[in-house]
Amino acid sequence: MFIGWAIAQIAMTSFVQIFIDNSKTATIVGYILSIFSTLVGEVMATLIFPQPMTFPLPLLLYPPFALCRIVYYLGWSCSNNTGCYQSISGL
Repeated sequence: MFIGWAIAQIAMTSFVQIFIDNSKTATIVGYILSIFSTLVGEVMATLIFPQPMTFPLPLLLYPPFALCRIVYYLGWSCSNNTGCYQSISGL
């Protein structure tokens, strides 16, 4: 899961790098984009779409939102006393 997410993040940064010429600016924009996107993804996963399988598919194509939703799925089962996942295939 984390390897796939890391590959998606690298692809996203390469795409953003096309539009920014200065390396310092690209680094700052990349960090801000990553932190802000993760915060927005967590808010959407917990407040806007709290039920499993209700998160819109187009939003899952953006890597930070997908990771936030995967982590939410893994914790949701344990928090509702329905049993924790024993493996990733239990999703």
